[in-house]
Amino acid sequence: MLTDQENPQQQALGEEANVNMMNQVLIWIGFNVAANPQALCSEIAEIKDMTDLTEKDITELQELYAKRTQNAGRMYFRLHCTKQIKATLHWVQDFARVSELPTLKGLTQESFKAAISVAARRADIRKKEAKDTSSVVSEASPGKPKDNKSGRSGSRDSRRCCQLCSV
Repeated sequence: MLTDQENPQQQALGEEANVNMMNQVLIWIGFNVAANPQALCSEIAEIKDMTDLTEKDITELQELYAKRTQNAGRMYFRLHCTKQIKATLHWVQDFARVSELPTLKGLTQESFKAAISVAARRADIRKKEAKDTSSVVSEASPGKPKDNKSGRSGSRDSRRCCQLCSV
């Protein structure tokens, strides 16, 4: 049985396929200028590299390219392209959640865009659920205890609350 270390040719083909996949994704989401996908591929070499990124990382990458000089490779991401990159990020992370590697097999540009759109909606739902959960938790928290000037342990209200909860 050969491993990737024993067969460098196979490893190189796999890496080339990953780079080509990243390049294809960038073209499908709107980076049609020849220099743009190459520049972004230098930052995000393989599609699986997006697993550990966040939306904030994509925003910072966008700002980094916008601040560069023209000679250093300034590039402006259109809003639509930025949203598409973030949606792709969520699509890749969905694969990671089920312990699979992302693939473009059987996808066209239209079906890929539909898939990343669904992934973006799922991410929005997860974000909303997390926010709602934290709101409920903060509302359920009794807050800081009031100062007990009488020296008794606990107030009448907290004892009443404990009696109601134990029923």
